[in-house]
Amino acid sequence: MASRIIRLKIDGMTCMNCAGAVVNAVASLSGIKNPKVHLEDQAVVLELDEERTSKDEVVAAYQQSGMSAAAFATHCGVKYPTLASWVAKAKVRLRQLWRG
Repeated sequence: MASRIIRLKIDGMTCMNCAGAVVNAVASLSGIKNPKVHLEDQAVVLELDEERTSKDEVVAAYQQSGMSAAAFATHCGVKYPTLASWVAKAKVRLRQLWRG
C-alpha cells in the first residue's frame, strides 16, 4: 500500500511548544513522514505508511501524550486535494523560501 496523507485535529494546540509536542508524539512511530503542524486550525498533516503504522496507532500515540486527536479528513493517494490544503502547503513553501 502506498503512503497517504492524513489530517488530524489536535484540540487545545495553541503555541509553538504544543506544536513541538505534536511532532514529538509521533517521532518514534515508523511509517510517519513530514508531520506539519497548523496552529491556526489546530491540526497536523502527515504522510502515513499504513503497512508500518495504522491511523489508529497515530491517534493512540497522541492520546497517550495527553492530547485529544481525531481524524477529520483522509485523502488516499492525493497529497493536497482541498483549497485549504493547497494554501497550507504554499505557506510552508513560502516560509522555506524566506529562510533561504
